[in-house]
Amino acid sequence: GAAGRALEASHLGRIDPDQVGSLLAHHYARAGDGPKAVSWLMHAARRSFRLNALEEALVTLGQAVEQLPRIEDPESRDRETVAVVHQQVQSLVWLGRLREVGPLLEAHTPTVVRIDEPGLSARHFFWLGLGHCLLGALGPAGIHGRRARSEATRSGDRHVEGNAHFLLALNAYSASDPHAGVEHGEWAVELLEGSLEPGWLGLSWWVLGANYGELGEMRRALGCERRA
Repeated sequence: GAAGRALEASHLGRIDPDQVGSLLAHHYARAGDGPKAVSWLMHAARRSFRLNALEEALVTLGQAVEQLPRIEDPESRDRETVAVVHQQVQSLVWLGRLREVGPLLEAHTPTVVRIDEPGLSARHFFWLGLGHCLLGALGPAGIHGRRARSEATRSGDRHVEGNAHFLLALNAYSASDPHAGVEHGEWAVELLEGSLEPGWLGLSWWVLGANYGELGEMRRALGCERRA
């Protein structure tokens, strides 16, 4: 604990999480400081995710799960638990471990409902819907996608609202409903334009083009795919 505090003090005002996050996480975890350990472990996991070290990110997040019971405040513990789960889901999706996504999220849905924060709910139901969609469970995917869109609209989060429309466009494409797919795809690219995570914008242009292709509008389809 003293080592962690000294390290933070020596970098006061200029801490680079990518450089010292893992070290701080190590010290605070060994010290039993749950809140700080979880915070820095999540920093380290996000860095691993950005570097495509997805298995490493999951290992780090597993260590964060072990520290969660050490957060004494119940509300803070609930929020941090959901945050860790959402980070775990991102890595699981990109690793293709889709069958783990639904059960993990559903186990924490009561917590999300209890917190009742629209931005958090929107992210939760987006990931839950995407997990179902990628496994071909289009009915539940549509239900969760619409709920994600509604919660994102309520929170004013354009990024997650755009993600929700991407999910609904993908679901419509999978369900052979390209008219709905185009409608949601157009909303997705409009909402995600200028996003700090352009990968989602690229995926939205891709699914919009795929839906236009299903309608036989090949000029528009190819234009979308060039943007993607």
